[in-house]
Amino acid sequence: MYALLAGLAIAFELVPFTREAFVKYGKTRSASPAVRGVMRQSWPAATVRLCVSATVPKNLFAQFYYVGAAVGSLLMLDFVCLSRTSLPRSLQLLEASLQWINRGSIHAAAPGRIALLGLAMYNVHVFVRLKESVFDQPATSARMHVGQYAVGLLFYLATPFALVVDWCYCLEKNTVPLWMIIAGLSLFLYASLHQSRCHQILYRLRRQSPQKPQPRVNGQLSSSSYALPYGDLFDHVLCPHYLCEILVYASIWIATGCHSITIMCVAIWTLINLAITARETQQWYCQTFGDRRLHNRPALIPFIW
Repeated sequence: MYALLAGLAIAFELVPFTREAFVKYGKTRSASPAVRGVMRQSWPAATVRLCVSATVPKNLFAQFYYVGAAVGSLLMLDFVCLSRTSLPRSLQLLEASLQWINRGSIHAAAPGRIALLGLAMYNVHVFVRLKESVFDQPATSARMHVGQYAVGLLFYLATPFALVVDWCYCLEKNTVPLWMIIAGLSLFLYASLHQSRCHQILYRLRRQSPQKPQPRVNGQLSSSSYALPYGDLFDHVLCPHYLCEILVYASIWIATGCHSITIMCVAIWTLINLAITARETQQWYCQTFGDRRLHNRPALIPFIW
């Protein structure tokens, strides 16, 4: 699933029409064209136009974290309440499906402590993001395509299971060196701390902007609604909060021993998705404020890109 989403994201980014219609969101997204004269258009053109204009408020991002927190917490509770030899009830349906497909040749084992560590790190991350989205982040009039909203819900619904599924089927006997656990946890704490700091910088700038409908120039939000962020990792890259998000999922993979292919796919999908978003954000900053004011700040990776 994550490989498919990554492939679609890259394909959509490479095509100008799909990039404008389905990839860009928030401040980088142009105002969707009004659907007028639909009855006078051919039905394929009308259908495409309706699909392009199907957007939802960007404020619905908080729902992603509600879903992630609920699914992750219930899965963790399911693991903790059962004995070490029992398969969590939340995975029994998956076990039954795989046994039917493989005629009983695949059997799951109860996840160990390493799997629970990865799930616990994910839960901490999602609850922090939920708190920020609900209590700290100011409301915005920006929008995103309904397809992005559906992908976000799917990601946060599936990822808690993705973090533990390999440990139930093929990694139950693998051990993880202590130094990898410490390295993963250290990176997780570093990324989480700096992501929260960067988010607070963005929220503070948002609160300082004029409290009125955000004007658009040539279909895009004008520079009067935004200001260049400075401080913390913003002094080195334009999108440090995306960089920290990537590091969070990379740290989960490291802390669980770099054994799980599924967790690696989650981290790669996060990298590709946010690298595309960082590229669009950098282009928007350049168009809005000019290259001179950016002082050659990279988009995502310090000193590189």
